[in-house]
Amino acid sequence: MGKSVRTVCGVTLLVAGVIGTLLPVIPGIPLFIAGAAVLGPDHRLIRPLTDWLKRRGWSGRRRG
Repeated sequence: MGKSVRTVCGVTLLVAGVIGTLLPVIPGIPLFIAGAAVLGPDHRLIRPLTDWLKRRGWSGRRRG
């Protein structure tokens, strides 16, 4: 998947997440997290957030 396609998909998910936090019908937080995950590897604004989450132990994998 190209960088521009990931950017469009990520921004779309972020916008849907913001709209979802305002409307009770759409689940906003999962869409917002998905958008940040899609944008994470490519965007300089999201990368520090994902690095911070990894340092805090939120690597995205289950502990068990």
